[in-house]
Amino acid sequence: MSVTELRTSLTELINTTDDVDTLEQMIAFYRQLHSHEDWWNELSPEQQAQIKKGSLQASEGQVVSKEQVREAVKDLWTNP
Repeated sequence: MSVTELRTSLTELINTTDDVDTLEQMIAFYRQLHSHEDWWNELSPEQQAQIKKGSLQASEGQVVSKEQVREAVKDLWTNP
């Protein structure tokens, strides 16, 4: 689709909805896409620390496969 066709399509979608929530979400999504702020700065210091910790653990090979997690959960359910 060309830029003009995309704009026309979006305009039609916007003009045919009366749902305020949908329109507000569209505005918020558009603003977020065009924001130059880094989402990292919106995280709390605790959240940043947890992400850094997890990243370090992963780089050091301290990871658990999804199969291991599934087996551990299964064991918890079958052996309470």
